Amino acid sequence: MRYPLIDRFRGALLGALIGEFLSLNNARELTNYIWWEELIVSSGQSLIELGRFDIEHWGTQVRKKWHNCDPSNSIVTAAVIATLPVMLFFHENTVKLRNNLLTTLDIWGNDPEVRDAVLAVSHVVARSLNDNVCWQTLIPQTIDFVGDTPTKLPQNLLQIDRLISNAASGGKIDTESNLELSAITAIELALYYFISSPEDFRLCMLRAHRHPCLGVGIISGILSGTYNSRSGISVNWQIGQSNLKITPSSLTNCSQMLELADALVTMWSGVYELNSYPSKFKDELTIAAPNVIGYR
Repeated sequence: MRYPLIDRFRGALLGALIGEFLSLNNARELTNYIWWEELIVSSGQSLIELGRFDIEHWGTQVRKKWHNCDPSNSIVTAAVIATLPVMLFFHENTVKLRNNLLTTLDIWGNDPEVRDAVLAVSHVVARSLNDNVCWQTLIPQTIDFVGDTPTKLPQNLLQIDRLISNAASGGKIDTESNLELSAITAIELALYYFISSPEDFRLCMLRAHRHPCLGVGIISGILSGTYNSRSGISVNWQIGQSNLKITPSSLTNCSQMLELADALVTMWSGVYELNSYPSKFKDELTIAAPNVIGYR
């Protein structure tokens, strides 16, 4: 594997955090802003506390934070962020991954655009975590994973595929003017920025940062962070949050995301003993041998 799995887990959560920081860097009114990472923490806590996914427990945890979020923010972005720990937890089994994600849709009103966005992002995240990304077929495979849908996501993703192929041939593209605006544009643009600059987290994020939609930066961070892992994220970017003039809550700092990532991958691996989260994880935690993964 190109990067250790734990590094990819860390990259996914750090990518979301950095994407949010960058998107809000120029914001003025943040007094009542509810940080999206609180959704990630609530989601991850449920998985860690139970050692498995339980939709009733998970839904209760997530709803508590979701109801506090700014209603003007994208429900699609919220759903992707809240389900990110579930994506990480079930990345090696696409059947369980898909089925479990589909059970979460009731929280978001069974919106088909939310469904498609969550499934599309989860497929790309799982491919990265399994070190099984083929750029020539990634978009068609993602469309297959989403399946039949009344939304325009498949058509728009095929359009992105053509745009990227055109760029690879030396053509000039203007993504924003070519893509039809829709409720899932953030997903489409994030996929475009990631797939067209896959090896460079910084470049992907700077391109996404130009777009006014908060979700584009966050989802680009998740996709690129998972693929490039924590090792592919500049140390300056990991510790540079103090330069962004934003004071996050205690749940939304870099160390919290790293601790959550470590707890998730430890529980995913199969542990004999794990104290209640949050806590500082000790070296003596025993992880099960390969292929001895606990019930999830």
